[in-house]
Amino acid sequence: MPEETPEQDPLLGIDDSIVAPDETLLLRARKRIDTVRVQESVTRAGEDLDLERLPVAADDPGGVLTLADGGLSIPNYEEEVVVTKRVVLKERVVIRKRIETHTTPVNTELRRELVEIDIDESLKDRVRVVDEEPGGAAQSR
Repeated sequence: MPEETPEQDPLLGIDDSIVAPDETLLLRARKRIDTVRVQESVTRAGEDLDLERLPVAADDPGGVLTLADGGLSIPNYEEEVVVTKRVVLKERVVIRKRIETHTTPVNTELRRELVEIDIDESLKDRVRVVDEEPGGAAQSR
């Protein structure tokens, strides 16, 4: 299995630092990865099949039929002894799809990028940092 490179996973903990263009360090921003363990129930949908066996109508054409609701009606033949042996239509098998929704517990880790800012001591009085938590209000430091 090939080893993953930083270009393949944008959430790897790579120091993507931004430094002021002159020689003295004025401001540095770093991204880091925060991993949070979650356990919650999620709703998911899947398809199941219903099978119904029906008696044969006298005027049944005998081929596979597509029903108005999207189901398939498949003929099921058997042999029976008459004066001579012949193939007769015995029953029809109907298959339909239906959607069922289930709640399934999920245990996983979610990752997100965080940005850390280092400000040179000589600039702290000239820099205003506003923190905003996701879904929360902005806080000034």
